[in-house]
Amino acid sequence: MSLNSNVCDTPFPAKPLADHQQKKAFQHPGIGYINGFPVVQCWSEELQAYGDCCETLPLAIAASISSKIGPETEVRSMAAFTSELCHIGSITDDGKPDLSINLKQPCKKCKGLMERIPGSATMLAGSGTSQDVHWVTEKRGDVDNSLIRYVSLGYSRFSYSAAYAANEEMIYEMIKIWTIGSVGVFVRADIRENLATMWDEFIIPYRMKNTIFRLNTSGEVDPIMLHINDTSVPICTVFCALAYILSNVLEPSWGYRQSISDFIPLMAILAKWCETLCPWGRPDVISIVGITSRTPEGMARFLLGTTKPYLKLSQKHRSIRNQYRQGMKLCRLELLEKVFGWLPDHRP
Repeated sequence: MSLNSNVCDTPFPAKPLADHQQKKAFQHPGIGYINGFPVVQCWSEELQAYGDCCETLPLAIAASISSKIGPETEVRSMAAFTSELCHIGSITDDGKPDLSINLKQPCKKCKGLMERIPGSATMLAGSGTSQDVHWVTEKRGDVDNSLIRYVSLGYSRFSYSAAYAANEEMIYEMIKIWTIGSVGVFVRADIRENLATMWDEFIIPYRMKNTIFRLNTSGEVDPIMLHINDTSVPICTVFCALAYILSNVLEPSWGYRQSISDFIPLMAILAKWCETLCPWGRPDVISIVGITSRTPEGMARFLLGTTKPYLKLSQKHRSIRNQYRQGMKLCRLELLEKVFGWLPDHRP
């Protein structure tokens, strides 16, 4: 059964809230405002369990990578609410957003995973704002952070501004070119095959039938397992697929960017695409994890991630939504247990 879009409209009104309305909105649990517009946040740290967070897949992959590429490795993670990332005005061609956004600190469970990144890699988490990022060391390794060179995107024809402003048809056209079109020939053969799988198993089913979760014939979540750096990673939803596509087509190369915070526009683009393609079921939070290494062979990688989608459905469909979300979480739990070992208090 597909979850379709006969659901409530966007929560944003025609006009911004007045000051007294903004104050009242902040007093209501789960409601804030951005640029004068009320925003309903479904995410709650108190309710978070392993497998819920957007950092789940990126941290698992980062842990797998960092254990194999030597001691002088640095991993940095940051996250932000989709609602903020979707309302930053615009992005310039060189990747600068018009408005600053607040970064979301990792929950306690994600902090625990960060502390368990294997090997001697350094792990840092971003907080503050996109214009003033504060890095908190969650795990101290052997690397001298000042010596790390950051990365620039290798796909020179990519336009931040065009991607962020793209409408539905333009987004599908870009994804098609990246997955089964001309751009795919420039990536490694294994990634090229995975990109084509994302198109066939997620993008096409969603475009044709609004199928967010990949299901088997019994109606259970049935992820595509992608082999990434000797780790089998479950891709459960069309949003996971979008994150994978952006993370691999825009693979970074060595350059002279000053900070991984320069990759915040990529978070914004993923959030905006989720919002544009599926305003009734987008993920609540988007994250990005950057990995750099000063080993002789050099290495640079970034990984985008999403939370489980919170679908705004009618009452009769909510039990189905919860069933799918639970199935997705169990798939992610299996990955975390394989990579990090035993997880304390991991059952909700």
